[in-house]
Amino acid sequence: MDALRTFIWIALALAGAGTLAHFVVALRRLWLSLRVTPRLDGYTDRDAAGLGRVCVIVPAHNEARVIERVALALVAQDHPALRIVFALDRCTDETRAILERAVAGDGRVEIIEIDECPEGWAGKTNALRVAAEESAAARDADLLLFLDADTEPAPSCVRAAAALLEEGGHDLVSLLGRLSFRRWFERVVQPMTSLELMRQNPLSRVNRPRDRTSFANGQFMLFRRSAYEALGGHERVKDELLEDLAFARALKADGRSWVVALAGPMLLVRMYGSWPAFCAGWKRIFIESVNRRPDRLRAYARRVRLAYAIAPALSLIGVVAASAALARGAGGAGPVVALAACAGGLGAWLLFLLGTLGAQGAPAVSLLASPAGAWLTGRILRGAAEDLERNRGVRWGGRLYTDLAPRTPARLARDATAATVTDA
Repeated sequence: MDALRTFIWIALALAGAGTLAHFVVALRRLWLSLRVTPRLDGYTDRDAAGLGRVCVIVPAHNEARVIERVALALVAQDHPALRIVFALDRCTDETRAILERAVAGDGRVEIIEIDECPEGWAGKTNALRVAAEESAAARDADLLLFLDADTEPAPSCVRAAAALLEEGGHDLVSLLGRLSFRRWFERVVQPMTSLELMRQNPLSRVNRPRDRTSFANGQFMLFRRSAYEALGGHERVKDELLEDLAFARALKADGRSWVVALAGPMLLVRMYGSWPAFCAGWKRIFIESVNRRPDRLRAYARRVRLAYAIAPALSLIGVVAASAALARGAGGAGPVVALAACAGGLGAWLLFLLGTLGAQGAPAVSLLASPAGAWLTGRILRGAAEDLERNRGVRWGGRLYTDLAPRTPARLARDATAATVTDA
């Protein structure tokens, strides 16, 4: 019996120590990312003079649920040289009627209706291409902002992003906004999916020019128009499952400068309206984030469950068991060591989640539900791996993507070389 107790205390102490070590490293990475990542609120005091003309292009397919918010937010922008183009992609709902009421004849706003999507294009990608090519405001602009319809930028958001782009000499500024937390899956699962995505693409590496990590957020992408055209526009990324990651890879392959910045409450985002849409959307994101590698998806599923559900649960068990043993007067170093290690692990886990969920603006319930959120995030990752392994394909933007072979380093190098030759 004594041997069994010793084994249990050792196992709990190791679990606590492992949890502590993991989250100490995670806290260091979080601190580094927050220290080196630009914050948009640091550019709100910049004058608009010299920032150039901006054309905002918003693709919309049956966006009656959100189109009024983004329209009102855009016409309230304080950038004086702003034009707005809404590219309505085969809408069959009240999107146009709601949009026209919201902009109320504002002369800066243009509405383009798109009746068809060419073979081989996704609806959103084609809508952005059409607007960029056909709108006079887009052709005359110095900067092109591709903005999702489910966003709500603060009045100084576009001006501040343009200032960041100009002062940094960048070809692209992409923003990470604050997600909504209205539905149960937004409060429980979304903080963990977002955390896992950022773990895979740490901003401290993304914003490092010589690092191979490539990431951008398609919800807000502000391009220098000359760079966008030099890249080949949306034609270059038309076959990609995620055009934002494809643009990031193209920018890095071409040696161009871009930055991902934190917008916080200056850019509010409402991503998915239902649990099935949430799962499908995040599977698509994770598939591209790991370069279509099912083995990585499965490994990350195990990791997120171990780090954020199993390890803290074991640490909590260790704290309770060791405290109870010491209260009963148990002797030996076992309970003391286990209590110290498990309390340290639990504290580091809690501190890390307070930092990351606080940065996301998540409610308190997200912290309490994080183990469940981690478990469901693992389920989404495993589902994405199964989709790849069984060749189910991914449907997005009205297009079914079936050619989802893994992006090995050799293939990525060939793709970059082929794109360079084509552009030449």
